Amino acid sequence: MSDDSVESATPRGTRLLRIAGHIRDQNWTAIGIDFVIVVVGVFFGIQVSNWNQERQARGQERELLGRLKLEIQQNAAAAQEKRRFFDKVYASADRAYAFLDNDESCSADCWQRVVDAFYASQWRDLRPTRDAFDEMERLGLPRDTGLKVALINYYGLYESMVSITSDLPAYRAEVRSLIPPQVQLHLWRQCHRIEGMTELLAADCPAALGEAESRELLEQLRTHATLRPALASWMSTVALTQPALDQQALGAETALVSIDAELGEGP
Repeated sequence: MSDDSVESATPRGTRLLRIAGHIRDQNWTAIGIDFVIVVVGVFFGIQVSNWNQERQARGQERELLGRLKLEIQQNAAAAQEKRRFFDKVYASADRAYAFLDNDESCSADCWQRVVDAFYASQWRDLRPTRDAFDEMERLGLPRDTGLKVALINYYGLYESMVSITSDLPAYRAEVRSLIPPQVQLHLWRQCHRIEGMTELLAADCPAALGEAESRELLEQLRTHATLRPALASWMSTVALTQPALDQQALGAETALVSIDAELGEGP
């Protein structure tokens, strides 16, 4: 079959042959009608292609928004857990500082003061999971400006918190250089545990030292010149971290409401 036969076998080929015939016959009305039909056909073909691309893009965005929603929910749960953890750290630090700041000897709770000094040195990484958010940013999503602002504010607050606690506290290194390794090993094994994403510090930590040994260790901590100022500095950071984690929880709620609105979900 010749190329002309193939061309004429298609609707477009038939239309072009008809236009050519009309030109030979100088049938300008028919030429105009056929031209409009061709233009309209091309226009609708482009529109259908654009609609398909838009539908695919929207489907991809909805899938990523679903992943992002789960990511933020997990981050929010982790933030609440870290808030409880830092509450425990600050309470321990407050008791440890009170002991270091006076001249009174510990009474019958000397071991607990050792535990407080160790618990006060705990640190947590505040960085969130942001794989879904980074993927959306790479693709220029989301397209809704309000949602984009809510997400930028949410993850921006996290970045601010990360900068606050990016460095390990000096107190952590100092106090752990003074507590004997075997005592620290006991504290890790008997008084600290991790359950899933939750880090727990036991309220009742069994003693590794007797009262006399605990009292002696505490006096070493008290006479270490830079320990109390280092603890005060770390307490200031923890005190700032606590409301920042609360604010992060509020930011997560705002971001999730915006995502649900974009997905057509929610109450």
